Amino acid sequence: MTPTRDTLAACLAADLDRGFPHLVTLYQRELFSGIRSMVDTHLDAEDTMQDVFLRAYRSLSGWEEERRASLAVRPWLWTIATNTCRNRARTKKRRPTEVELLIGVQDPIDEGSHEDFALDEWATRLSFLNGPTRVAIVLRHVVGLRIDEIAGVLGRPEGTVKADIHRGLKRLRTLLEEVSA
Repeated sequence: MTPTRDTLAACLAADLDRGFPHLVTLYQRELFSGIRSMVDTHLDAEDTMQDVFLRAYRSLSGWEEERRASLAVRPWLWTIATNTCRNRARTKKRRPTEVELLIGVQDPIDEGSHEDFALDEWATRLSFLNGPTRVAIVLRHVVGLRIDEIAGVLGRPEGTVKADIHRGLKRLRTLLEEVSA
């Protein structure tokens, strides 16, 4: 039987090595979309997502069966994802930027390029928001977490999260109006 999001914690508790691939399958698309909105490039999102799953597995492997069985998987994964994105951004600021020059070379257009373009476009818009506001918007409107879950992930009061989301949406509306004007 293939586990669902509701039965995943029990599956992980029973057999981590058999259950973990199901965790990846159930959450990879959601994580990628949300992470892509928090990082600069598609490649950064792929690397970050791999780091998130690696950290999740390492963490779960040290837990007792009872603790894994009571896990709220989605908010826990997003806590790891948010912290990983934050750490990567901090590390990236400390390193010089590498630029690859490809003169006269065009990337082939693949099936996902239109979707990637839309993600890139939104990532650019979201980059105008400060860190906590950007993460709160992504977790609420891209990932679909509840306010209380976002507050838990970010370690901030619910009122602050609501204010971040409100200010962020207002800023995004302003940006969209400037573009369409």
